[in-house]
Amino acid sequence: MSTPDGNGGYDLKIQPMGEKVIERHIDDPVIDAAVGDLNGDGFYEILIFTQSVGSGSYGNVIAYSSNKGQSWSEVSYPELSSKLSDGYMGHDKFEVVDNVLVRQFPLYLEGDTNANPKGKMRQIQYDMKDGEASRQFVVSEVNEF
Repeated sequence: MSTPDGNGGYDLKIQPMGEKVIERHIDDPVIDAAVGDLNGDGFYEILIFTQSVGSGSYGNVIAYSSNKGQSWSEVSYPELSSKLSDGYMGHDKFEVVDNVLVRQFPLYLEGDTNANPKGKMRQIQYDMKDGEASRQFVVSEVNEF
């Protein structure tokens, strides 16, 4: 659940069944959520998808991974690299497909208005890996169609 904080942001509360509430402040409203075992350890991850208000509708992912059912840790989600952000102007769609995080967005050509992209679609697939300090999403595949 997310509720406006009165200052332009939102308070996010996640309640895993039978566990402590996870609370944090976020900048943008929640548009969707998903669960899946993205690292194949037999425990689910919780993914929250947010989208900025305004014409760009820039998307973001907030994710938590279960530590073998004992606690939850935030998963690092990367910014788009300069190569992957080429032609990007928001309007992201996120979903979990076969325990893989998938992000899609339209590509804009020079001169396109924000409401009328004329480029292709870019789809980025992310795997979740163990990092030095925490789990993180890493780009595993990029397609354009």
